[in-house]
Amino acid sequence: MTVKDIFVRAYNKGIFACKKYPFLMPFCRLARRILFYRHQKQAQLISEAEMIAWNREVLMNPAYCHKSAEESRVMYKKPHTHQVLAFYLPQFHAFPENDQWWGKGFTEWTNVTKCTPQFVGHEQPNLPADLGFYDLSHSKVMYQQAGLAKQYGIDGFCVYYYWFAGKTLMETPLQNWLAEPELDFPLCLCWANENWTRRWDGQDQEILIAQEHSDEDDLAFIKHVAQYLLDPRYFTVDGNPVLVVYYPSLLPDVKATGQRWRDYMQAHHQTELHLMCVQSRDMVDPKAIGFDGAIEFPPVGTQTQPHLAPLNIPFPGYDGYVRDYPQTVSHILNETPKTHYYRARGVMPGWDNSPRRQHNASVFVNSNPDDFSKWLHDAILTMRWQYPKREQLTFINAWNEWAEGAFLEPSRRLGHANLYAASQAIHHWDQPCKTLLSEGLQKHDKAIIIHAYYSDVLEQIAMLVEQSELELDVWVTVSKPDDVEEVQKYWPDARVYQVPNLGRDVAPFLAVYPELKSHAYQAVLKLHTKKSLHREDGNEWRDYLYNQLLPDEGKAQQALTEFIGNSNYGMLAPDGHTPALKYFWGSNQNWIKRLELRFDLSAINGDEVFVAGTMFWFKPEVFASLESFPVQCGDFFYDQSNQTDGSLAHALERVFGVIVTQQGYEIEQMGNLLGESKRYSATKWSGFLIDD
Repeated sequence: MTVKDIFVRAYNKGIFACKKYPFLMPFCRLARRILFYRHQKQAQLISEAEMIAWNREVLMNPAYCHKSAEESRVMYKKPHTHQVLAFYLPQFHAFPENDQWWGKGFTEWTNVTKCTPQFVGHEQPNLPADLGFYDLSHSKVMYQQAGLAKQYGIDGFCVYYYWFAGKTLMETPLQNWLAEPELDFPLCLCWANENWTRRWDGQDQEILIAQEHSDEDDLAFIKHVAQYLLDPRYFTVDGNPVLVVYYPSLLPDVKATGQRWRDYMQAHHQTELHLMCVQSRDMVDPKAIGFDGAIEFPPVGTQTQPHLAPLNIPFPGYDGYVRDYPQTVSHILNETPKTHYYRARGVMPGWDNSPRRQHNASVFVNSNPDDFSKWLHDAILTMRWQYPKREQLTFINAWNEWAEGAFLEPSRRLGHANLYAASQAIHHWDQPCKTLLSEGLQKHDKAIIIHAYYSDVLEQIAMLVEQSELELDVWVTVSKPDDVEEVQKYWPDARVYQVPNLGRDVAPFLAVYPELKSHAYQAVLKLHTKKSLHREDGNEWRDYLYNQLLPDEGKAQQALTEFIGNSNYGMLAPDGHTPALKYFWGSNQNWIKRLELRFDLSAINGDEVFVAGTMFWFKPEVFASLESFPVQCGDFFYDQSNQTDGSLAHALERVFGVIVTQQGYEIEQMGNLLGESKRYSATKWSGFLIDD
């Protein structure tokens, strides 16, 4: 055996294969080290200092730092109305067919442990932590998995089911679940209805066991799986068992197959089915095949983004397709997901099928729990906005696809980080959006609602309210309960709420709006303690807005009398602050499109105007759709407090005006009502405002 042969063995089979030849172990270790480094397609060793620097850059990145099991127990464990399921692979136990096809004792762990890095920064092998190299033939493993899933908010497993014309494979874990009612965790089945081949992709080359579809097989299948579908723990939608088909186009007449299944369950068990299909190799419309819905299945069917930076690859034979996970997530978050049929959103914590495909793998680099959590949050948000509670399903690919780099289970590198990331996205939604700190008094027909993030600005607002000579009920939202004393220093009768520090001034306004509307005020002034720290003229701009909306010498009352008296008016804006959307889409077009769907608005083309700065007078009835289609504080969970554009809050700022005008109301400027139009003229002005 030549030195080249030794290195090729280490490259192709991994260090575990070298254990067969103990004298080769030093060479195998050396081969794995060389595998990390390349220059001009030649493997190069690097210095220890460079090695440490690479470890620090890639493996010690804060985005990858895991939460321990103890740390992760402190989380947002609140009931949630949506449902999150994870695809589940049962191939982690030995069975005769695998022994015959792949060698004695083969399980999925065989592929996982032999994997080696294919390029610099390639995070392989991925190895399990808490659960170890488990054997799913023992039911205690599924108890442990179910316990972890419950702890972090996963609502069920969608288990791949392997049926081949009456023969089943890997059914032991499911049989264990069925036999032990104490294993109280929901499952549903996904029939992996492909041929099983040596290529791990269901294609027809080197078939190990083939599918044989027929009318008779349809009935045999549903008769067999009925034992699972009828179990009280089985996952249902509206009480109907969920049955998923992975590749519906492979069935000769999938619509007829689905109907046979429905007829059988109805005739023999008086049970309806909820049929779903995975959008994997085919993007089938579920309605066209008589199914109830589809499931997204990333990375398949996803517009993935390539990794553009050059890779250091140690062997010229590497022919993998490397994508960039953060860029892919960013691309998805900037899309507006909408179909004419029901589709459950799908996400993945990562993807890397190198354990199965070696140097022909599909790899997502830079996958990390933070981006995964944002993606899952966005998927859940879509389902909550588009569907009733019973249909708010989101699927994660996957719970334990270790050989494809898609797993939630604890790993040696990430610990519980993926589980913790999922928990953050799952649990924060139905939290209280406000807490009443002071009831105050409501005795006037006009009001002011202030979000006081910077409580030191309240003195200025109080002075302007006094100079305006308006009699106003005062409503204030604060993020810190201690600020109530500062509020009551100026308005002892103020109604004060504590709100989460989410969504800038917009989320607090939405939280309080329904109660504000119930008081039937004639007009309400929305203000916030704006500082715009990213602008040199932030305070000057705020002062201009305040003085425009609260003019003195009786002008405020004059303007409000005309505003209230004209039924066409819906909002009253500061002068020069009603630009057209088309000039200032910024990074908000995707969010605006999604809000258009959320509020059932007509198409927004950009000619509509909005009130820049989000401070204005309004008649409460003009925002009635905010009650009909609520945007809740949890929706803002991943809005960054320091974002200057592109967040849900920024998009709502632009859509408020659209909501008003599409109901037939007008947005007027203060100067037009007072006959003395002004223009903000700060020397550091960014050019944001334009003449109408």
